[in-house]
Amino acid sequence: MVEVPAYALDGSAEDVGLVFRSGVLRVDGSVCDPKELWITGQAVTTGLSSPVPVHITFTRDGELIAGTPAVADLGEGRKLLLVDGTPAGAELPPGAWAVVDGQALRLTRRAPAPPTDGQVEEGELACAQF
Repeated sequence: MVEVPAYALDGSAEDVGLVFRSGVLRVDGSVCDPKELWITGQAVTTGLSSPVPVHITFTRDGELIAGTPAVADLGEGRKLLLVDGTPAGAELPPGAWAVVDGQALRLTRRAPAPPTDGQVEEGELACAQF
């Protein structure tokens, strides 16, 4: 098993938590290539309750790690993607992404809705309850 904690990445820990459960890139059954700087294996994501194939690449700029794309394959053309830093060849900016059939959607955490008193102000839309 290999673990990469969110604090080890340059990006937002929140982005890591949007893709990987508990905010840690935890790869079980990992196979690593220390020269090419990649890890593959299985990881539990926020997309499914069971582990899915994951591939993490650490791209270099000289001796430094410039970026880290982590791709979790959910199957059927669906992937979760974490882009950290500025990885070579990245098509998406840093952040957490859901990719379905080639279309990318940025993942964000929703803020809780403000409390309401149940009253509808003039000009607001109201939904009927059935």
